Amino acid sequence: MKKIIIHFCFSILFSMAVFAQEITLVKDGRPLFSVVLPETASEKTRKNVQEFVLYLNKITGANFQVVSGYTDKGIFLGTTKDFPSLSYINMFDIKDPFRKDEYIIKSHKNGLYIIGATDIGFQHAIWDFLYRIGYRQFFPGEKWEIIPEIKNLKVNLDLYGRPSFYGRNVGKGHIFWGYNKKTWDDWMKKNRMQSGFFVPSDHSYQAILSLYKNIFSQHPEYLGLVGGERKSSKFCISNPGMQKLIEEYAINYFEKNPDADGLSMEPSDGGNWCECEECKKIGSISDRAVFLANIAARAIKEKYGNKFVGMLAYHYHAPYPSIKVEPNTIVNITTHQRKGGHTLEELIDGWKKQGAIVGISDAFCTYIWDYNVPGRPRASDITYLTENLPSFYQKGIRLISGWTEDSWGPAGLGNWMLSRFLWDVSETQKVDDLFADFLEKAFRNAKEPMEKFYRLIYRIDEKDMRPLFSEDLIGRMYRYLDQALSKTKDSAVKERIYDLILYTGYAEQYLKYIRAKPEEKQDCFEKLVKHIYRMRYSQMIDTVAAYVTLQNMAKDVVIPETCRLNVPEGKNPWKIKDPFTEEEILELLKNGIKSNTLFTVEPVFFSEKLVPVKGLKNIIIKDKQVTGDEGVQSGSPQTIYTWIEKAPARLKLQVTGGLISHYRDYGNVRIYLYSSKNPEKPVAQDTSVPPDGKPYEISMGTPYQGLHWLKITTGGDRAKVKIVEPDLPWTFESDIKNRTYSPGTMWSLYFYVPKGTKFVAGYSEAGDGKILDGSGKEVFSFAQLQRYSYFKVDVPEGQDGRLWMFSGCNGRKILLNIPPYLAPSAENMLLPEEIVKKDIIGISKK
Repeated sequence: MKKIIIHFCFSILFSMAVFAQEITLVKDGRPLFSVVLPETASEKTRKNVQEFVLYLNKITGANFQVVSGYTDKGIFLGTTKDFPSLSYINMFDIKDPFRKDEYIIKSHKNGLYIIGATDIGFQHAIWDFLYRIGYRQFFPGEKWEIIPEIKNLKVNLDLYGRPSFYGRNVGKGHIFWGYNKKTWDDWMKKNRMQSGFFVPSDHSYQAILSLYKNIFSQHPEYLGLVGGERKSSKFCISNPGMQKLIEEYAINYFEKNPDADGLSMEPSDGGNWCECEECKKIGSISDRAVFLANIAARAIKEKYGNKFVGMLAYHYHAPYPSIKVEPNTIVNITTHQRKGGHTLEELIDGWKKQGAIVGISDAFCTYIWDYNVPGRPRASDITYLTENLPSFYQKGIRLISGWTEDSWGPAGLGNWMLSRFLWDVSETQKVDDLFADFLEKAFRNAKEPMEKFYRLIYRIDEKDMRPLFSEDLIGRMYRYLDQALSKTKDSAVKERIYDLILYTGYAEQYLKYIRAKPEEKQDCFEKLVKHIYRMRYSQMIDTVAAYVTLQNMAKDVVIPETCRLNVPEGKNPWKIKDPFTEEEILELLKNGIKSNTLFTVEPVFFSEKLVPVKGLKNIIIKDKQVTGDEGVQSGSPQTIYTWIEKAPARLKLQVTGGLISHYRDYGNVRIYLYSSKNPEKPVAQDTSVPPDGKPYEISMGTPYQGLHWLKITTGGDRAKVKIVEPDLPWTFESDIKNRTYSPGTMWSLYFYVPKGTKFVAGYSEAGDGKILDGSGKEVFSFAQLQRYSYFKVDVPEGQDGRLWMFSGCNGRKILLNIPPYLAPSAENMLLPEEIVKKDIIGISKK
């Protein structure tokens, strides 16, 4: 028998006519109050009341009765319109579209009030109440539902519920396939992710084209002019007839959808903006997109008042416009695929200054980008959420939109925590408590190995490292799940672990496929797709996203027409209807442990106090010193370390941007110079180098001596930054934690093997290149190593205490047990101070 007493004070405290106090709702499984449902309650509220009573009865074992009409005692449920005489409901403003989600929960001597500002506010209130007494819906589906048993229930609640972000419009990235639509909606409801305020910002121009197909056929001049033809869905925005059509579209939209908060005026995807002279006169691409959105915004404001237009700041129209934005326009700035080169902070400020209501659109899990590999979805990095959401909130952002996937293996914990953070941003400071709650309730006696499992594939906090996709990772996942099974006899806990075994099986099959030799590809691909489909009910992988992406992107296999996603079960041999049995799952676990061996070298961490070195020598081959080449920087941000011997000084650089020709509209190369003497802000910065593929010389000044580093960003393009003075320290970091070295082309760089080192261990993403020891001898070829693998190379006698080289490599290489610093030559090398002192190489004067 379990007894729970709850003492909470939440969000905004306020004075009420009736003071809150502790009350007993259930004693020994017997309800002490009836549930009071006003006769004026809407159909939606009535359904929510039915579900609330159902769960309250399940939790307490009681049989709560629902009564209508007047009574002075009870659990009072409903909305403000159902309780007009309660004085404290005046703090609600149901006419404010941003405040629909609000509610109160208040215990008093005569019972309990659970009252929402609106139907959606009441819905949030009941699930908040159930959460507070221990109910959870961590992931979709009955397996991941936690229903506590409470025979004696006391509460002491006095709270006003109001979300930190009134726009919480994170949708699903791909279409539903049937079963998962219901469970997805159920999860969204129970975790307060169904926002009362919703303004769409999806691509809308195609819908307008389709709706007015006859008009466009009669008026081809409304279409955008591209290459001398009127054919683009971007429209001829300068055309007065087109402008009038947009006014009509916007007004008609709200006639048909009077309860909608807004409509989207987001352009169709891609380029092909109208090339006519009149459209060019309107201004930039952003100016044109805003110009048309403003026409709709003015029309609906004049006719309907408090209605909104939604759009993105994305791709070609990411830069903020030169024209003003109508105040009833919401612009969701994307965290990805933005042209123009502006930082997110610059875009927030720029769009705000032009009058827009600014939100953020993020991609928390996207199969086509992350393939649901452990650790790759943004939702698996909890630190990303805890760093960025409070920052957005502090900047005045109150709308978060975007998408995630129905992929609860690699993204589920992040999705659930995201729901908590969006409602109450202060919970970003309570990650440890949330994680402990998840482990305790979902896995009980198995929580310790499951904590290891989740910390392996999620970055819960700064202590956790992003996982390296490999047999070792998969082997550890299987082993932790096996340990978890050994700790529990609870069938519900076992079912959850079984789901995660299936997800691990997916990761294993995907690794096998991308590693497979040409003659093995077809078989591996078929096994992968069959596995994905059979595990569909677990929702650990987004079945539709995976199936569609793989069938469209896999160019190295044959996909028979009978095996495509649109071919139903019974006719599609890859769609095996029957889910995995318990016996099959346990066999998968057993074989997974056996097949995926562990790499037993633990990483060694070194200080970040880097210093120059003397006495190191470059490799000599055929009487010629070998110098390295750092290659071209990929689109990822990169950090390069250097050393200033005498200050003040100017660092001279040669910078080339725009090395991907079709990304040359992603903005100038941004370079920030930092000093260890003042690491919080840059001592110099340069944004002058255009992305045109040409080299430019720049110089950056510093008043400090000692260690410095450059942070380089390109907005997604490739760049190359080189020192003009060849002997200046120029060092890259490639360790398991930071991974800031991300080359975009072939590269060759030195690394140092300390004295006494018996072997060199590391990790390689790609298979090209080799390792040369200090004498120039090849001691390892990556051609013999599969993609995404660890490596271990013995150090020959006399080859320690020397520079070695990664030669002719591509992709990222990570060093595990030796200093993870790479440089083109001995003169360019910086190393951790403790290594320099230990090996007595000699330190230059500081």
